Amino acid sequence: MNETFTVIFIARKVKNNEEKSLIYSRLTLNKERREFGLRIRIKSKAWEPKAQKVIGKNEETKTINVQLELIANKYKRIFNEIKFNKGAVDLDEIISRIHIDDKEFALENGLLPRNLATGKMSSQFANLAREAGISDKIFQSIKTLMITQSAQVEKMIEASFLNDSIKRNYLQSYQRRMNLFIKE
Repeated sequence: MNETFTVIFIARKVKNNEEKSLIYSRLTLNKERREFGLRIRIKSKAWEPKAQKVIGKNEETKTINVQLELIANKYKRIFNEIKFNKGAVDLDEIISRIHIDDKEFALENGLLPRNLATGKMSSQFANLAREAGISDKIFQSIKTLMITQSAQVEKMIEASFLNDSIKRNYLQSYQRRMNLFIKE
């Protein structure tokens, strides 16, 4: 089957602030469409919808435009990998691979400053809890819930409407992350 896959970027104005916009990516596979936010905030008047990029010559503008190009290339690479390996492509699988491809928990170069994003995963989560002002007692109860409710998560994955291949990917990703999390 000849599949049509496109990636475009759109800017949507932020509620209560017409001067700012958030950039969204829109993936379309054979007329099925999904959008999700990229957490990139720009000045609304700087967005060029036809070119799907930010207008300007400053470093921030150049960085955002390069980021968008890298994101589009990543999405297309994932599409091509799935097509090459399986033949048929499913939009849910592309989106799963986009998110599974991310760092395990978005702690390194993400939620935690570099100096705190070191050591075992559970200690990084403890650092994140401290930085967020969450007491150790509450953190420990959340950690216990995460560890003890694995069977419930697995049941939810199994009961989902995803195809078997994507369910297997989600389950493997979840189990890998849980193993990293509970390693002391």
